[in-house]
Amino acid sequence: MIVKSYLIYPLPQQKSSLQDKLQQFPQCDVIPATNQDLLVLVTATDNQTDDETLYTQIKHLPQIQVITLISGHNDHIIPLQTTH
Repeated sequence: MIVKSYLIYPLPQQKSSLQDKLQQFPQCDVIPATNQDLLVLVTATDNQTDDETLYTQIKHLPQIQVITLISGHNDHIIPLQTTH
């Protein structure tokens, strides 16, 4: 599973509308900031293709001014093995 979190700055007066749009995606959890015109978005997808498709759909929403990835985790990554 791929889990990522983003900060999203909506266009002026678009925070509520953007939050509604993002909540329509079943892979998304949206947390509105209480003291800023800002949304925190957490996504969870099953694979790289689904993650890329979701991100493409999100970044093209017209209410978004800026979207910034702040954290990502992928269960499918094989850890590096070290030799001693």
